Amino acid sequence: MSAVALPLVLMLAAVPQTVELHAERIIHDGARELTTAEGDADLTATDAALHADRIVWDANAQAATATGHVTMRLTSHGLLAVLADVVTVRMNGEEVSEVFIHDGLVLRKKGTTAPALLAARTPDEVRAAGSTSMTMTASHLLREDDGSWRIESLIFTPCDCNLDQPLWHVKAWRTAVDFESERASLLSPVVYVKDVPVLWFPWLSLPLADRQTGLLVPKPNFTANNGFTLEQPVFVTLGRSADLTFTPGYFFGGSGTYGIRGPRLLTEFRYTPSLDTTGRASLGLLYDTRDVRDVVNPGLSEPGVPRGLRVDATWQHAQELGHGFHDRVDASFLSDGYLQRDLVTDVLAREAGYLRSSASLYHRGDDHFLGLDAVFRQDVGPGAGYGYPVFGAPTFLTNAALPGRGTQPPNGPNPLQRLPGIVFALPERTLVGPLSFNLRAEFARLAPVWGGTGDEGPSANEGKAVLKQGDKPLSSECLQQLLYNPAPNPALCPPGVDPLIGKAQQGDRIYQPGEREARDRLGVMPTLNLHASVLDVVTASASAAWRQDVWLGELTGHATQRGYALVGARLDTELARSFGDFRHVIAPSVEVRGVGAAVGTQPSPYDEVDQAIPQVGQALQGAAVLRQRLLQRAEGAVREVARLELGQGLDLLAPGQPRLAESWARASASWWLARGSVTVRVDPLLGRVNRISAGVSVDDGAGHGAYANYDRLIDEGTDRSRQPIDLLFAGPPVSATQGTPQIVTAGARWRLGGFGLRYDLLMLNRQFRADPTAGTVTEALSLAQHTVGVSYGPSCECWRLELFATQRLKDDQLYPTAQYRFPDVGAALTIAGFGSLGAQRP
Repeated sequence: MSAVALPLVLMLAAVPQTVELHAERIIHDGARELTTAEGDADLTATDAALHADRIVWDANAQAATATGHVTMRLTSHGLLAVLADVVTVRMNGEEVSEVFIHDGLVLRKKGTTAPALLAARTPDEVRAAGSTSMTMTASHLLREDDGSWRIESLIFTPCDCNLDQPLWHVKAWRTAVDFESERASLLSPVVYVKDVPVLWFPWLSLPLADRQTGLLVPKPNFTANNGFTLEQPVFVTLGRSADLTFTPGYFFGGSGTYGIRGPRLLTEFRYTPSLDTTGRASLGLLYDTRDVRDVVNPGLSEPGVPRGLRVDATWQHAQELGHGFHDRVDASFLSDGYLQRDLVTDVLAREAGYLRSSASLYHRGDDHFLGLDAVFRQDVGPGAGYGYPVFGAPTFLTNAALPGRGTQPPNGPNPLQRLPGIVFALPERTLVGPLSFNLRAEFARLAPVWGGTGDEGPSANEGKAVLKQGDKPLSSECLQQLLYNPAPNPALCPPGVDPLIGKAQQGDRIYQPGEREARDRLGVMPTLNLHASVLDVVTASASAAWRQDVWLGELTGHATQRGYALVGARLDTELARSFGDFRHVIAPSVEVRGVGAAVGTQPSPYDEVDQAIPQVGQALQGAAVLRQRLLQRAEGAVREVARLELGQGLDLLAPGQPRLAESWARASASWWLARGSVTVRVDPLLGRVNRISAGVSVDDGAGHGAYANYDRLIDEGTDRSRQPIDLLFAGPPVSATQGTPQIVTAGARWRLGGFGLRYDLLMLNRQFRADPTAGTVTEALSLAQHTVGVSYGPSCECWRLELFATQRLKDDQLYPTAQYRFPDVGAALTIAGFGSLGAQRP
């Protein structure tokens, strides 16, 4: 036995591995093959390093025991560090095969390299190396043949703000951890918040990084429509550029007309094979065991007959094909018109009357554009939402309840589609001097998918609302109710309206004159442009164009054409002045646009191109706009502090004399944490405010904020919202008939330590039956939906658990006063590196 008081290096060769000891003093016992290193001792081996006050190496057992301020670093099959009072390691060849830890902590390191971690000797250096993505407390680690670790009695925290004193942790009796494949397999794990157990699983396979195959946390939820629901997402990685999520679940069913009951499997497929291609597709298969309903009147059902298989699907895809070619798809599909209202509980989302799908393939070059597109609209029904299936026979339960008609329409609405459209355009190019030229040509087939007819019945007069109740024209919404609904909504149709108006020969998919037929349209619009600058102060532009369209009815063979000249001129200028860091910009503009007398006659309009000009001989319109902006330069950037726009329309060829069109004002401002905007549109002739829109928000970026928005719009809209594609605004002013739609949204967020609170509300105009016997209806702005959520998590947002409840207004029928559903409740858990788990937030 010998002792050396100087720093020495002892090479301990024990084939097949080599271990190096460094220390201030080394004592070797040759008889027992024990070597003791004391004072700043280091033991290094292949992909491992050990630092402590004292290290004892046992050559016979191929083991080392370290005591006092121990740090161990392992870099094979992942980066690990151990901080403890006592550590014993066993070697197998050139690797550490077993670790015993007393009163210590295991850290999983990221954001550093193996040499850098091996060079970190002290506890402070180890903690500072890279970042710590996981902490574990365990007494025994055993390396398996595949490089993973088997850990007994593991306590670990995947993420937290303070990993030395975590707020939550997982305990497992036995765990297998593979740091290379980023996965942990836990037997009998229990999730604790502080020292309180909150969740137990018999077995769990957890991903330790993003995009790892395995089970996600179950998603519980409760809604009035569907009762209690439980879904279990399963995430499957398909390489680096694609993944799948299978979500089997069961809906236990609720009360009311809408909702589902039964098993459902939702499959989501996401892919990004290259920087130029990305997409997402979903397919939901549901076997609905609730009673089948009438396709027109959802309040009638047939007991004991299940609805059966129902399907919903979506597909979003975008791709750059190269050489200027691109494609894009945005498609949605429902197997029947009721499915959206059965699955979706959000008030606004449920009100959508159509699902719109589109697909396009186009080529964009320096001197041209050529595109092929298709647009499909699935009618899921305004108001009640008609339940006609896309495939299969509809369910009729009210044939005898329709006096004078005998049967319901055998088919549902048959909306017009754009199948297909072809667009060719030449961008503006210089001809000579300030004169330039551009061209647009388009072919569009506007046709239903089945039958070649819109199937509205001959009284529909090609979709125009010409039917009357007495001397009052019926709105298009009322016509839609009359065509399908056995009990028209009194909010949409006047009392006593004849329920048989417009129903003759409707829904049979056989064309009768008066119904909208499939139609082809070919249009071309060449344009000459002139741009000039006057004394470098005023920018002047003018244009002259000719729009020519030809229509051909596919069923009747009837051909029509229409052409008209379009001219316009515009003057713009800008004045600016700086005041220190601020700059005030004033930009007035004046524009005039007109059309000459149209040559030919257009058929009943189907889309915005058909309605490019009103049915008048000539039109000349002007608009004057004054825009002001206040800009501020700060920290090398320029931001807009405030904006104000004032505008006035003028109809120069109105009957009798020129008339004022709409006046409008827009203002917006932002300062520090607050932002706000307001828009007002006024009809000066009627003395009526056509639209008021306002919004304000405050957000400090730290989880505290509030917002409020208000929008009020006259039923037929405003001149700007009815603006055709070739004029500045539409024709004569309109008057309100069906009421004044209003919407209010507001909410607030607040954080206090780890606790969070949020509240959101939605208010809409709703109709209430004031007198059930008379059928009169009142309208009022009512609370339609509100949500409150309470959450808890650390300030660094490593994880957050939220419980929320949403209450909604009943809308299945009209009530004398507002009636509300039982609140929907749910939970959402978000963990950094794991994503959002639990019920989806409303």
